[in-house]
Amino acid sequence: MSPRRILPVVLSDDSLHVGTNGDTGTEGNALFLDSYVTLMTQNTDTVEALLIVEVYEDDSIENSYVMPFSPMVEGVEYTLVGIDRENAEERFAKITCLSFVRGTRITCPRVH
Repeated sequence: MSPRRILPVVLSDDSLHVGTNGDTGTEGNALFLDSYVTLMTQNTDTVEALLIVEVYEDDSIENSYVMPFSPMVEGVEYTLVGIDRENAEERFAKITCLSFVRGTRITCPRVH
């Protein structure tokens, strides 16, 4: 299993791109949310994850990434038991949403 990496994701003009200050990905390359998958261990434990694909300007694939929603254990074999290509964007949006409780102080930049 590869070590964890930081893939900076930037949303611009309704598309995703690789941003700056990460340790993987080529800045500016497009990112696509390929699918939302369910993986299962031999113990029937499941892990849900997003498959993210990075592509060059000519639409050739540069790399693909797995973003698990719970820990994956090194040395454990995982079997693909479900794939959803329709709701990957919705699942990504749910993990990137924030909410604040009453009284939370938020610093915002000045608007001129």
